[in-house]
Amino acid sequence: MTKSKVTKIDYTWTIAGFTNLVREGWSGIIGPTIYARRCNVKWSLRMVPDSEGYLCLEIQSKVSVEAAVNACIYDVNKTKICSFGYTDTPIKFQPAGNGLRSRLISRAEILKNSDRYLSGDKLSVLCTLHYLQSETYAADQVKKPSVSVPPPDKASFMENVLTVGQFSDVVLVAEEREFTAHRAILAERSDVFQAMFHADMEEKRSSRVVMQDMTADAVSDLLTFIYTDTAPNVKTLALELFEAAEKYNIVRLKAVCEAELAEHLDINNIIDRLIRADRYGAGQLREAALYWITKHAPDITKTEHWETLCEKHPDLVKIICERLASYINHLKAGTDNM
Repeated sequence: MTKSKVTKIDYTWTIAGFTNLVREGWSGIIGPTIYARRCNVKWSLRMVPDSEGYLCLEIQSKVSVEAAVNACIYDVNKTKICSFGYTDTPIKFQPAGNGLRSRLISRAEILKNSDRYLSGDKLSVLCTLHYLQSETYAADQVKKPSVSVPPPDKASFMENVLTVGQFSDVVLVAEEREFTAHRAILAERSDVFQAMFHADMEEKRSSRVVMQDMTADAVSDLLTFIYTDTAPNVKTLALELFEAAEKYNIVRLKAVCEAELAEHLDINNIIDRLIRADRYGAGQLREAALYWITKHAPDITKTEHWETLCEKHPDLVKIICERLASYINHLKAGTDNM
């Protein structure tokens, strides 16, 4: 039996280091991917300027889907500003199409009133989508989600460039260990590093980047990944590298860490993994965590971690309850068809 229902997604994109990313002549900021629930629907976000200096949110779909869209920004008090408003009729997104562009607010307005719009130089953008989702009620439809990782895209010989350090022009420091690197390569793999080295910041003037929130081993693996697209110690450093991938916007490293973390979920870490995945828009890890919780709900609800989740993240508890209800429906449907 197949049914359809309208599903809503509220996704907040937090753009860190905003003022450096929208300097004069900026061309765009690549954003995250929004994953729909229990299906292969997903949208990619991008912030671009228009000819009049306004910020525009571009939304493109990875698959064919119809959706009504709303976009706005939050000020520092979490008040919605410059709401784009829902499209009058659902937009038909196509993988090869132009998607939707929502005009939000002028760059000059934000920079002039940064105390109102930017919290810690971060701009919050809310994207709300209403889309039609099909549901097949059969017990065998509840399957464990797989976590995919894009293939490597860097040549292995780059490891020699990192190891030898010839022509290096920047030093990364962690736990008093120093790692030589090349600004051009760091900037190519990370728009955060690019903004750091382009702007008039201390890191640009001193050619030293102090990684205060990372261990030296993690910095070593981060650099190895930037140069070679591999992380030798991801099994032991997955969580720290996951945080670093989010901070420096290194998409494939984030996916690699998601896959590793999803393979090692247990009753002691599952709630933490779900919260982090939701916070960082890690859709694949989030789906894996929700699936794990659905399968082990009786045990999870007896833990202190569950109490914390109920108290601090009621939105996630609501989603878990929806998943459990859907799972029960699948089981009932399977029983009825026997």
